[in-house]
Amino acid sequence: MSFNQLLKDHQIQESDILVNGNNHIITKLNWDYDKALEFQVAANQFVYENPEYCLYILTSHPRVLTMGRGLQRGMIEKHSLVEFDQELSEKLPVEVFNVKRGGGLTFHHPGQIVIYPIIHIAHQRIKTIQLMNKIFQVAKEVLEEQSSITDLDYERDLLGLWKDHHKLGSMGIQLVKFVSLHGLALNIQRDEIIEQVLKDVYPCGLNGLIYKSLEELTQLNYSDLINTFKDRLISLRLNETV
Repeated sequence: MSFNQLLKDHQIQESDILVNGNNHIITKLNWDYDKALEFQVAANQFVYENPEYCLYILTSHPRVLTMGRGLQRGMIEKHSLVEFDQELSEKLPVEVFNVKRGGGLTFHHPGQIVIYPIIHIAHQRIKTIQLMNKIFQVAKEVLEEQSSITDLDYERDLLGLWKDHHKLGSMGIQLVKFVSLHGLALNIQRDEIIEQVLKDVYPCGLNGLIYKSLEELTQLNYSDLINTFKDRLISLRLNETV
C-alpha cells in the first residue's frame, strides 16, 4: 500500500498532511476515537512495511474513556492505585473503549491535544522509553514556551506530564511488530462533563482531582499550540539525545 492510498482509505485530506523528509504530520481534530484507532492500526502496518516513515498523528477526540491492559501490580501496591470497576461502564455518560496499550483507564475530550507517534523503533534504533521521553520533552518545551508555566516534569515513577502534584498529560504506548501505537494526551482546556466523570473513576489508578487542564494553571491559545506542535514534530530527530 502506498502512503497516498493509506490516506485515501481513511479520508485524510491533503490539507491535513505536513511532510519533511520521512517525517509526516497528520492533523485531524475532534476525530471519532474508533475511526482514529482504525487509522492508527492501518498506519502501524504501513510503517511496518515502510520503516523509514515516522508518522505523528496530532488529534483530539469527542468525550470517551479508554481502558488499557491494566495497571502494573507493583505500582498499584507502591502508590495505592485504584483499578477501574468495569461495572461502571454502563453507568457513565461517555463510552468506554478497551484498547491494547499499557496502563489503566484514561480519558479524552475535544479540549485535549493528543499525539500518536507511529514509529518503527527497531529501524530508528531507539527504545520504547526513549520514544516516550522524546514526545514528553516536545510537549514540555512547547507548553513552557507558549505559556507562563515552568518546571513541567515527566521523570517520575507514575508515568505522565506533571506540574507539581497535578497531572497534565497521560501516556500509553503499545508495540505491534516493533511499531508504536497510541501515545500522549495533554489536557489543554477544561471539559465539565469529563470533570464530573473523574469524580467516579480513577484514571491511571489516581484520584480524578489530581488531573488538571493547562488553562486552569496558565493562559494559552489552543490553535497556537497546535501549530507549534506541528513545527516541533515535523523537525523531530529521534536519534538525538533528549
